[in-house]
Amino acid sequence: MSEQQKQDSRELAILLEELSNEDCLRIQGVIAGIRLARKLSFCPGRSDDLKSVPRSA
Repeated sequence: MSEQQKQDSRELAILLEELSNEDCLRIQGVIAGIRLARKLSFCPGRSDDLKSVPRSA
């Protein structure tokens, strides 16, 4: 992890503390979704599956 990523993580943690529990959970869900999508995109044969999933507006 680069120094910039570490600093960004610290800043994000501080910002999350200032949010309501509901908003914090929403953001954590988005982050978890992004991490999952990244992991799946690196799996052989899975990236094409992700392209076929319709995106919600």
